[in-house]
Amino acid sequence: MGYYMYRLGYLLSILLLGIVLMADAAAAPTGPAVGTATIHAPAVILVNNSGSLTVINLTVTKGIGNVIIVGPASVAPSTLQSAQTAVYYAAKYLNINQYNYNFTYGIEDNYSNVSGPSAGAAMTLLAVSALSHKQLLQNFTITGTINSTGGIGEIGGVYDKIGAAVASGMKFALVPAVPPGTSEDVLYLLVQDTFGIPLIQVSNITQALPFAEGLKKPLNGTSYDFYLNHHVSGLPYANISCSNGCNESAFGTLANFTINLTRSEINTLASYPAFNTTTAQLSEVLNESAQLQGRGYYYIAADQAFLDYQNAFFFDNHLVTRAGGLSTLQGVGNFCSDFIPPQITLQNYEFVLGGELRQEWGNYTINQAINSYNVTGFDTDEVLSEMVSGADSNGWCNAAHEMYSLASQMGGQAATASQSLNSAAINRIDRALAYGPSLYLSGAEAAYKAGNYPIAILDSDYAYALSYSPNATVAQKYNMSLAMDANSTYGIWASQFADESEFYLYEARTNANSTNASIYIDQAYSTALLANQMGKDMQLIYQNLQPTGQVITNSSKVNGTSYNVPSIVDYTGMQDEVAQLNRIVTALFIVIAGIFLVNVAIWILLIKEHYARKGPKQRSDRAQQKYSR
Repeated sequence: MGYYMYRLGYLLSILLLGIVLMADAAAAPTGPAVGTATIHAPAVILVNNSGSLTVINLTVTKGIGNVIIVGPASVAPSTLQSAQTAVYYAAKYLNINQYNYNFTYGIEDNYSNVSGPSAGAAMTLLAVSALSHKQLLQNFTITGTINSTGGIGEIGGVYDKIGAAVASGMKFALVPAVPPGTSEDVLYLLVQDTFGIPLIQVSNITQALPFAEGLKKPLNGTSYDFYLNHHVSGLPYANISCSNGCNESAFGTLANFTINLTRSEINTLASYPAFNTTTAQLSEVLNESAQLQGRGYYYIAADQAFLDYQNAFFFDNHLVTRAGGLSTLQGVGNFCSDFIPPQITLQNYEFVLGGELRQEWGNYTINQAINSYNVTGFDTDEVLSEMVSGADSNGWCNAAHEMYSLASQMGGQAATASQSLNSAAINRIDRALAYGPSLYLSGAEAAYKAGNYPIAILDSDYAYALSYSPNATVAQKYNMSLAMDANSTYGIWASQFADESEFYLYEARTNANSTNASIYIDQAYSTALLANQMGKDMQLIYQNLQPTGQVITNSSKVNGTSYNVPSIVDYTGMQDEVAQLNRIVTALFIVIAGIFLVNVAIWILLIKEHYARKGPKQRSDRAQQKYSR
């Protein structure tokens, strides 16, 4: 019975294969081709989140405007829609009536499931090539969506797609143009330098065609300048006064700590020659941060170094895998939750509260990043994006740890926050709610529920100040910023933010580009508003600190240790492959040795047999010689 079931299954398989082949044959063009074209198109395989480079062919025959895709086991509607849009635009571009032809796209990816619109640009180039009889180069690839006006839209999976293209010998890639300075722009630079292939950004088909047809050489790919080159040489020294025990030297130490953290990350990046240009630019940014620190602008120095650290961290993890990325994030998460703030005192309260804010932001961000690993279809682009979250969290939590250490050294008269701050916290949260959800608002609400009213107030100040925008002219915002800066002197945070606002105002005055100047004034206003709110609320918090009678002596002890996450690459798979290779080599050696020994044995037997036969023959020959003589 089993034998007949096996034969039946075999016959059904043959029948199914025949039906598939017949379907392909029925779908294939039947008339003579009036144009053909071939292109290499990258894709991401969702099963294992890896890149793949496939070949797409187009055959154009006389017909009635049919557009079909053959080859895959199934084709999603989005892919077919892209093919139809590609044909529509190509015909329009060439001023040809598409309804005089049939278009058969053949994807050499048999029996797979094809979905997504990212091959739209490639399909359009194919249609233009087949209809115009102008050949496409075969040493490049293109990815991007297509619209009815020929516009090329953004896609995902760039890292994996370009990796597959390079592995298949492609020499350059056309990718959708993105706004300069965006995270996607930085990703393009990382991918380009990692794989050593130019990524040419194109907005539409007319920009892509000269490269695709070989009329324009892909000499330069994506470029990015991290160095903003502020006018630091003429910047006056920070002059916003600070009142109520500001501990400016401690804040200078904090800025120096952030600069050193960033320098360590950049030094790691320097070990990768492919990123020499990026390393040099990030080093210039860091040098400028050090100059700002030297002029007393401690917060802007630390803030700029923090962003510099984020970029260095992102590039340092360019080889990260999904497993390696998760390991990195978990390491940051463990560090962020591993230490607690020291006792708050009347002398150290600003540093304790500043540390609590940043530890809270770090914990929130890293938990969000780790949770996002549960999302399916997680490609390397998304892993790298989460590395930015890891950098943010690690930077914040390291800063928090340093603030706690400085606060512990200050010591002072221990205090607790009065419950009367409850109403102020509610008021600040209500004000921030008008500007929508944010990291800071989430922190404020969580802190309020936990009864930590000072943190709820300060988080709400961030949520409000960084979202509010007045209905005012550029000149009015400039003057309002000046006024708020002059009145933001209570405490180290208010005075440092006011100094940062003054820095932006200076950049606005010295910038010849009016658009850039306006951007700097917006930054100045937001920072001045934050300085003003922080000054008022730090004073309110201080007035509501109730001494406990305990005196905390100076101590540098803080639970947990500072943590600088190294560039982590998951080599587990590589180790498995090496072990497998070792097993194969060992087995191969044994087989070769066995073959050698068998051959030796055979030769020995042959030699013995040869001499066994040769002996009697020699004796017979000698006898014949003897008798002949």
